[in-house]
Amino acid sequence: MIGAVSLRSVYIKPDAIPPNLSQLKLLKVTPLLKELILELIDSSSDIDSQKLIIPLLLKSLNKSITFKDCCVPLPKNKKILQICESLLRHPSNTASIEVWADRVGVSSRTLIRYFKKETGLSFTQWRQQIYIGASIKMLLEGKNIDEISRQLGYSTPNSFSAMFKRKMGSPPTQFIH
Repeated sequence: MIGAVSLRSVYIKPDAIPPNLSQLKLLKVTPLLKELILELIDSSSDIDSQKLIIPLLLKSLNKSITFKDCCVPLPKNKKILQICESLLRHPSNTASIEVWADRVGVSSRTLIRYFKKETGLSFTQWRQQIYIGASIKMLLEGKNIDEISRQLGYSTPNSFSAMFKRKMGSPPTQFIH
């Protein structure tokens, strides 16, 4: 996890799960969805209130914006895991695949091949996933797009914003609102 997280769980019967949520996904929680969840888990909610809340909650979940490509798979190979752990600790590290290959003692072509095999993503795709997580944290900390893009090694704020929008469906300036 990146930064502080508050978690509430709502268990839904399998036959009531909205079709767009049949697999694990990251959702954007709207203010309405947040309040429905909080009201539902509030121990003082009576059965009649729950009967009203549950259909609204399911409808709101069905309309929720889901974010694709938010998972960051970790490899089993120790050399690649070493790289991944380092980048997770320091997402602003902009070392190239060639530099990483040299550090772990393999050719860049071998590292590229193993990275794809182990994670299902190219090195660039995997790194972008790290950038997404790091940039969301920085956005929540109040940092501006110029600063975030510079810290993550992007040549311009526009190139960072384009990647973020492609991955998350909205520009970083609108994401946390």
